[in-house]
Amino acid sequence: MEARKLKSRSSGACNPYVKLSLVPDEVERTFCRTSVLRSTTCPRFDQQFSFDFLPEDLDKRLLISLWNRDPLKKKSEFLGCMSFNVGHILSKRVQGWFRLLTETVGRRKHFAAPPPSPHRPPVQAVATRRQYWLQQDGISCHVTAPCLQFLEFKFSDRLISCQTDKHWPPYSLDLSSLYFFSLAIDHIVKYQPSTLSELKRIVEDFAVNISEEHVRKMTSDAKKRAELYR
Repeated sequence: MEARKLKSRSSGACNPYVKLSLVPDEVERTFCRTSVLRSTTCPRFDQQFSFDFLPEDLDKRLLISLWNRDPLKKKSEFLGCMSFNVGHILSKRVQGWFRLLTETVGRRKHFAAPPPSPHRPPVQAVATRRQYWLQQDGISCHVTAPCLQFLEFKFSDRLISCQTDKHWPPYSLDLSSLYFFSLAIDHIVKYQPSTLSELKRIVEDFAVNISEEHVRKMTSDAKKRAELYR
């Protein structure tokens, strides 16, 4: 289960989690909730839950509600919900994108939503949740419009690139590649792999047969670069 473009009305950051229950259910016999994901507007929940359905549950609805947790105020903000008929979901797999509705409407129905644009896939992982920055090189294939659109979607304004308004810092250490990288590229160009399996075999062959001299050169370069970061 995943969501996108979440907005909190009470705080800047969004710490979403999901509640699942059957409605109506006065005794709260069926209730589950996911863990809270920190600082993301496009969460992906990889958790599984199970319900023991009774015959009388077939006419009820599975309510899925999305909430935002404020760790400072220790309160939860309702973001929206939707619901599905239990008899329907037991006979047919439900998949696709659906709109977040108000509580009154969402307890009674669901509305389909258009899928994400193909050039902005809803890929969210640690880099997005932890607000990491990305500093990329200027290789042509890395600064194409589709690539930059995806990176800006994933990292927002935390993208350092020659093609954004946040350029590399002067004398950036990452402007010069490590010594072994150029050796590996030369090795790949020499054999001209035509498939991914061939490329993998060539890279593995390079790693296995690299000389002690090259290893010492690599570690020497890495140590110098690390010392410059102090």
